[in-house]
Amino acid sequence: YVESLSGQWQSLNSDTGLIQWDLQVDWAWPPEKDIVWEAQAGTVYSNHTERLSTDSTDHERRMEITSFHVIDETNPTDGSPEILDNEWVGGGDILLISGDVRFLDELSYPLPQDVQIELINITGNGTVDGTGAFSINSQAPSENRYGGFTIEAEITGPLDATPAGTSILTFRLDNTMPGMVLNAPILSRMIPSNNQLFNISIAESTDASGIAEATLQLRWWVESLHDDNQNGIPEEDEYRARPLVRQGTDEHFHATYEDLQNVQGEQVSLFVEGEDNAGNLLNGGGAGFDNDLHHYISLVPEPTTLTSATLEFPAGIVIVPSYEGWFNLTLNDVNGGEDIENIVIDMGQGIEFTWQQGGTITSNNYEVLVEEAFFESNGDVAYLNLSFMVTSLFNPAESHGEFLIHITDTSGLNSISTFLDWEFNADIMLTDFGIFINDSSNIQLQDDDYLKLEEDLLIVGRVRYTAIDLPPQADSFEIKIEVPLDLPLAVNPALDGTFFGEMNAHGSGIFRVSLEVLGGKGIVAPTTSSLRLQIDDQAPLIVGSKPNFIPANSTNLSLQFDIQEQDSGISQEEILVTCKIMRGFQPVGTEIHGIALIQSAGVISRHIANLTSTPLQEDDSLECWLTLDDLAGNQLTGAGSSQNWPISFPVIELRPDLHSSDITLFPETPIYGKETLVNITIVNLGNYTYQPFFVSLETLIQHDEELQGSEIGLQEIRFLEGETTTIISFSWAPEWHGELDLIVTLDTTNLITERNETNTQNWTVSVEKTSPEKGFFISQSMLALGGLSIIIFFSVAMFLAMRAKREEDTEGEWEEVTYDGAPDQQMKGKYEDDGHEYLQWPTGSEDWWYRNNSESEWAPWEKD
Repeated sequence: YVESLSGQWQSLNSDTGLIQWDLQVDWAWPPEKDIVWEAQAGTVYSNHTERLSTDSTDHERRMEITSFHVIDETNPTDGSPEILDNEWVGGGDILLISGDVRFLDELSYPLPQDVQIELINITGNGTVDGTGAFSINSQAPSENRYGGFTIEAEITGPLDATPAGTSILTFRLDNTMPGMVLNAPILSRMIPSNNQLFNISIAESTDASGIAEATLQLRWWVESLHDDNQNGIPEEDEYRARPLVRQGTDEHFHATYEDLQNVQGEQVSLFVEGEDNAGNLLNGGGAGFDNDLHHYISLVPEPTTLTSATLEFPAGIVIVPSYEGWFNLTLNDVNGGEDIENIVIDMGQGIEFTWQQGGTITSNNYEVLVEEAFFESNGDVAYLNLSFMVTSLFNPAESHGEFLIHITDTSGLNSISTFLDWEFNADIMLTDFGIFINDSSNIQLQDDDYLKLEEDLLIVGRVRYTAIDLPPQADSFEIKIEVPLDLPLAVNPALDGTFFGEMNAHGSGIFRVSLEVLGGKGIVAPTTSSLRLQIDDQAPLIVGSKPNFIPANSTNLSLQFDIQEQDSGISQEEILVTCKIMRGFQPVGTEIHGIALIQSAGVISRHIANLTSTPLQEDDSLECWLTLDDLAGNQLTGAGSSQNWPISFPVIELRPDLHSSDITLFPETPIYGKETLVNITIVNLGNYTYQPFFVSLETLIQHDEELQGSEIGLQEIRFLEGETTTIISFSWAPEWHGELDLIVTLDTTNLITERNETNTQNWTVSVEKTSPEKGFFISQSMLALGGLSIIIFFSVAMFLAMRAKREEDTEGEWEEVTYDGAPDQQMKGKYEDDGHEYLQWPTGSEDWWYRNNSESEWAPWEKD
C-alpha cells in the first residue's frame, strides 16, 4: 500500500545526510501487526543501498464505541438527568446522546469527519470531536411506550467493531399528562372563610409513570393578604404555596387556605404545580387571572331586591290563548347577577316558571308554554325576560291572579311581590258578519231583504277575541253556517280569523253563523250573527204598454210600460230600454237605447221612456225590451224581457198628404191687365186633418234675363170632416204678357206634418196682350166677361157660405176651432225635464198646452 515513496534529502555534513519520508495513513490499510519498513537509497554514480527499519508498526482501522450515555434535557427523570435502563422519560422530551469512539483495543481515536455515528429508532447522527467523543441531540417519540423503548448508536460502515450491548439503552415513555379535575372551589363567587377547601382529582393510568406526589402543591393568592403592590393583579412572587395531600389511596388531593379577610368584590386566584414520574407537567394553570386554574370573587351575602316588573301582552295585562307576551324583571344584587342561583315566577294556582343559573327556564304546566327567556347581568343589575303563552286548552280555576317571585341567592330564599295582576280571557266573538250575493254585484244583504230562489250566497265573517282584535287559533273553535232547508256547513277560518262559505237560498228564514269553543275556558260572546231573509220566486212582468201603434215618420218616441212586481219590488232607478226597427223580418239600422223613468210606484209601476230614432216608415215595427231585475235578482220575464221576446209596436201612417191636383182659368187664356179667375183643386191623399193651412199663388216670369216672382194671393183653408178634396179661387190681373208660370204652394207655413212635404207645383200659362183694334168688341167682350165674373163670384160666394154653415153645424165657429180650441191630440210638443210634453198653440201665440203622455188630451198650462 506504500511503495516507491520519495523522501526528502537533508545533508548533514560532507559524508552524512538525512532522508525523511512523509507518510499519510490510509483507511485502505488492512489491520496488521509488527510491520517492518524498508528504505532504499542510491547515488548519481549508481551506488545503491537498502536497509530495514529497526522498529515495527501495528496497523488498525476498526473502531468501537467505548461509552454510551442518554441525557433527558427537558425535565429530570427519576431524580437525575441521565436516563438509565428502564427509567421513565416523558414523551417528546429533548434527548442528548453522547459517548466515545476508539480504534479497536486502542486508546487512539478517529479524527473528526472520519467516522459517522447513526442513531437507531430515533433520528440523529454525528461525528466525533478532536478527542474521539461524540454528542447528538434528538427527541423522544411523542407517544406512550409503557413496555419500553430502545435506542442504539452505531458506527456507519463495515469498520464498526463495537461489542454487543455497549451502545444500547431501553427506557419507558409516558407521553400523557395526568388527568385533573377541579372539585372545589368551582363557583365564580364564594363566601370568605378561614378554612377554604381546595380539592382536585389527579389520575394516571396504571401502566403510566405515576404521579410524582412530592411535586404537587397548591399556589394561592388572596387579594386582601397577598397583593403586595396593591394593583389588584396576582403576580408570580405574590402566590403562596401549600402541598397537596392525597386522601388515602384514591385520586383526590386536597389543601386548605383562608380568605376570610377579603371584603365584597375582592378576588382569589388558584393554580396547581406538579408532574408525573416521567416529568410531564400538570396542566394546573399559572400565575395571573388569565392563566390560573380558577379564580373567584368574594361576596358577602345580601338578599336580591326587585327594581321593576312589567307585563307586556298584546291585550295589556289580559292573557289570551296562542299569543305570547313578555314578563320582565329588573333585579338588584350587590353581589352581582352571578349571586342569583334560582328564580321562581309564581302566577298562583300552582302555575310556576323556574329559572336555574346556567340553565333554561321551564314551566310546570303543559298548557303554559315558554317561548323565549333571557337572563343577563351587568354589575349589580340583573334582567330576566320571559316570553310565554298559554294554549287554547288553558283552564285555570280563576281567570285572574298576581305574579310573585321567589329568588334564591347566597343569602337564602326570598319571596317578593311584583304587584302585577294578570287576567285570562279566552272568550271569542263574531265580527264583520255579512251575507252577500255571490256574483259580480257583491250586494250585501240586510234584514228582511228578498232573494231569488236558489240565489248563490257568500256568507263571510271574522272571529276574534273579545279582549283584543286578534284571531284565535284555528283549531280552538268551530264555525258552522246554517241556512233554511239545508244542512249546516262547517267552514275553516284563515289565519287572520276570516272565513267564508257559499250556500244557496232554498227558502225564507234565518241565515246564521254559529261558533263553538273547542275546550278551554272561553265562551262565545253574543254578537250579530244572523239575518232574516225572504225568498221572492216571482219575476217581474210587463202587464201593459202604450202606445198601441207609432205614427209613421216619428223620430221622438214616448213609450209607456206597466210592470208588475209583487214581492221584493223593483228599483226606482232608471231602466235600460233597448229597441230595434224591424222591416219585415229584418232589422233596420242600429239598436236604439234609452232609459225608462218611473212615473208611479206600486205593485204595478208605470215607466215612461223617451227615445229618438230615425224616421219610422209605414208597416215597420219597433221591437223593444227592458233590462230589469227585481230587488231579489229575478230577471224580467214575459213579453218585453229579452231580444227574443220583445214588445212590438206597429208603425202606422197617420199624416195627411196635400196636393194641388188641378188648376182652371177663366177666361181660359188670360189677357194682360184683365181679371182672371184662378180655381185650384186641392186633394188630401193621406189621413184626414182638420188643421187649417195657407195656400199661396204666385207668378214667375223671365224678364230682362232674370226670373221675377210676384204673389197673387194667400188664403187660409181647411178640410171639413170626411172631406178629401176642395177648391180655392184667386182673382188675378196679369201684369205681363207672354208665357209665365203660376206657382201654387200648399201649407206655406208648414203647420201640417205630411207624408210628402213637397207642396209646390207649377203650371205654365200664356197671357195675351190687349188689342186696341178690337175696341168695341173687346169692350163688349169685357162687359160680357164682367157679367160672367159676377155670376161666378156669386156662385163661389154661395158655395163658401154653404160650407161655412156646414162647419158651423158640425164644429162651431171657425175662429174658435182654429185659434181658441185645444190642439189636436196627434199634434206633437216637446218633453221637458219634469216628464210633461209642452206645445205652443196657436204657433207664435202666448198660449201653452201640456199633457202627461201622447195618449192624453192637451190641457191649458197656467203660468205660476
